[in-house]
Amino acid sequence: MYIVIAGISQIAATALMMQLFKQKNYAIGVGLAKSEAILAALIGASLLSDQLSLLAWFGVALGGLAVFLCSKGPRTEKLSLPTLLIGIGSG
Repeated sequence: MYIVIAGISQIAATALMMQLFKQKNYAIGVGLAKSEAILAALIGASLLSDQLSLLAWFGVALGGLAVFLCSKGPRTEKLSLPTLLIGIGSG
């Protein structure tokens, strides 16, 4: 069952990544798509009762900050809601 869910999730993430090509701020969306490790930690801790150490939570927070800073970009482009949702969804 887990393999089927993982396979469907991978296909859905790839389809969402393809939707990012249609967005005006593609680079920001791809930066947000790199949030998969952060999302895995949060989902694992909340739904699967995984125990993370304080150092691991620090790494998750640092990774979240890095994804935010990298996806912001050097210019002050406005982050649209569709790009935000598609980027995080593909992550």
